[in-house]
Amino acid sequence: SSFALDGDSQLIIEILQDAKKINPKLMLIGSPWSPPAWFKQEGNIRGLDETNTLRNETHFYVGYAEYLALAASTFAKAGLHLDYMTLQNEPLNTPKYPGMYLTAINEAKLAKLVRARVPASTKLLAYDHNWDHPEYPVTA
Repeated sequence: SSFALDGDSQLIIEILQDAKKINPKLMLIGSPWSPPAWFKQEGNIRGLDETNTLRNETHFYVGYAEYLALAASTFAKAGLHLDYMTLQNEPLNTPKYPGMYLTAINEAKLAKLVRARVPASTKLLAYDHNWDHPEYPVTA
C-alpha cells in the first residue's frame, strides 16, 4: 500500500508553511477524525456507533500506528513538526460524519504503538473531547 496526500492536504501543508514563516514559534497539533475505513469494524469512515471502532486485531493497531507515524513524518518532511498529536478526535463521539469511537483502554493500546514510532518531541494527548469524563485521560 502507499500513502499520498490529496490536493486538499497539500494545500493545508502550504498554508501551514506560510503560517510558520510568519510565526516560527507556531505549535502544531495533529488530530485524526477517522482512520481509513478498512481499519474499522464496520468498514465505514463515519463514526456511526460504538461498534465502528478499530478492528480488534493486533495488526490493525500496528498498521494504524504506522499510518499515524507516516502522517507525522510527512508533515515533518515539509518542515512542519507536530508538537502534539491526539490519537482520535472526540473519541467518545459517534457522528454521522468521519469519526470513531475509541475507548480509553484501546487508546492506551494504540498510544504505546504510536509512541514507539513518532519522535519523543511529539507529545501524545488523550481525550481530545469535552471535560465530562476526567477518568478517560487518566486511564489512557
